[in-house]
Amino acid sequence: MINKTSNKLNLILYIILSCPYFIMAQSILLNEDHSDWENVDLVSSDFDDGQFIDIRELKIANDDNYLFLRFSFDQEIILQDENDITLYLDIDNEITTGNSFNGMGADIIFNFGQKRGNFYGNQIFSIFHNDIGLISSPTVSSTEFEIGIKRQFDFTNLSMANDIKLFIRTSSFLGDYIPNEDEPASYQMKDNIPSFAGDYNIFPDPNADFRVMSYNVLRDQIFEPESKDAYSRILSTVKPDIFCFQEIYDHNATSLLNYLEDLDVINTIQEEWYAIKDGRDLITLSKYPIKFHREVFGNSFLVADVDGQDLIIINCHLPCCDNNNGREEEIDAILSFLRNGLEGNAPYPIISGTPYMILGDMNFVGFASQVESLLTGNIDDNYRFGDDVILDWDDGLMTDVKPQTTGFPATFTWYNPFGSFSAGRLDYCIYTDATMEATNSYVLNTNGLSQSEIQETGLEIDDVNQASDHLPLIMDFKLLQTSTIDFSDEITIELSPNPFKDYLNIKSDNDVYSIQLIDNNGKIVFFKSLGAHLGKEINIQVTNHLKSGSYTAIIHTKNGYSSKPLIVVN
Repeated sequence: MINKTSNKLNLILYIILSCPYFIMAQSILLNEDHSDWENVDLVSSDFDDGQFIDIRELKIANDDNYLFLRFSFDQEIILQDENDITLYLDIDNEITTGNSFNGMGADIIFNFGQKRGNFYGNQIFSIFHNDIGLISSPTVSSTEFEIGIKRQFDFTNLSMANDIKLFIRTSSFLGDYIPNEDEPASYQMKDNIPSFAGDYNIFPDPNADFRVMSYNVLRDQIFEPESKDAYSRILSTVKPDIFCFQEIYDHNATSLLNYLEDLDVINTIQEEWYAIKDGRDLITLSKYPIKFHREVFGNSFLVADVDGQDLIIINCHLPCCDNNNGREEEIDAILSFLRNGLEGNAPYPIISGTPYMILGDMNFVGFASQVESLLTGNIDDNYRFGDDVILDWDDGLMTDVKPQTTGFPATFTWYNPFGSFSAGRLDYCIYTDATMEATNSYVLNTNGLSQSEIQETGLEIDDVNQASDHLPLIMDFKLLQTSTIDFSDEITIELSPNPFKDYLNIKSDNDVYSIQLIDNNGKIVFFKSLGAHLGKEINIQVTNHLKSGSYTAIIHTKNGYSSKPLIVVN
């Protein structure tokens, strides 16, 4: 007789043991998503019992290298600032060691708001985030946080036992506890759970259209002799088509271009490169022609011609630290500039369907509303900067790439072992997902690369440490569609003379915003935004020294677009 129940159990066991999904199901990635916590049981849940800050839920997980905690509050806080939230951690489940408190021996007591703690061993000594490998997410205000702590500590030869205990307290004075009971939370480590394996490729995706990199290079550190070899290896490995740098204060764009050529990062003989600098410290290098660029409240707005397709990049370096007002002001200015372009106004009208991205060192360590503004188009100060704007072409939200940090179960882009703040995500890339797709992305941290990755890339483990406190963001993008223009037959346009040589008169029945000339290969060879000189009859000078031949003129007016044939005689 066949035992069907036994066969079913054997089949289930076979699926669980052989399917990678079950192996990876408990792996945690600190990326502000929290969906990977859905199958993790609540350790404790208690609402509305805190005097000031109410801590509500606690979940615990682990992989082979990290202990993970997820906890939530009744209000938005900034985890690393202006709070007394404290973690008590018994790493050996032994009440006779550590600081005896609340039914356990706390070997580590770490205060998140003060960004420091104590280790209680044979002697008591201070510890900081780097001593316990602390990673916290997000860096902005939130009601939910997830953190990672290394199971093996760098400052001692100790590591966490398989059985640990912990609790969290919101304040030493009338603070809320989780768990609420006198008995702390007990947790048993799960075995054989590898860290989250990212689906990224260090080398460019062959199916993508272009690769872009954002990199804060720490006050011109890229030019320092002790750092140049590390930068040479990093930039030669990632091979972006567009470099977006922040914190190059003391050098111009041409100097950087020549310097990277000396480092054999680029070759201007084999291919043409374009370089621009806006603001105090923002340099963009592109293998695609840069048609237009403008400083926008200290940030850089540019338009690159990617094989005939406009690509808009806003390279940002927002104010740091506790300057929330300064960050919000610059975000509002960027959104206002985009809104004007999307509405067809000067200085650069944006054609429907044009892909664009906002990237750079955002310094988001304050209010979460600042991140939300770039995703939703919400302008904080409408009195100064005008109405809110719908950013993406499908009327939805912009997309935040959130690339994984190589070798780490996290998405941090900044790390300073000697700084007071723990590793966090300060650098962003937010883009229009209706017109392009991020097919591959990562944050390069050479400290986390495997030996095989080191050998394959030629990078060295210490390269990012020698280069900057920020890590480079690398993204491969595929364009989903080209920009489309809906032409109207109801717009009256007259171009004269036609044929013409240098000067062209445009006459319309409504205000004219811009004109562009397109050659027979579909390439834009001339563009002029009319800025404040709007009018129904405008005379312009075409200074591009166009070759004689036939062109198509696309005129953007208040009531839409019109297309007219045009002949140039030179």
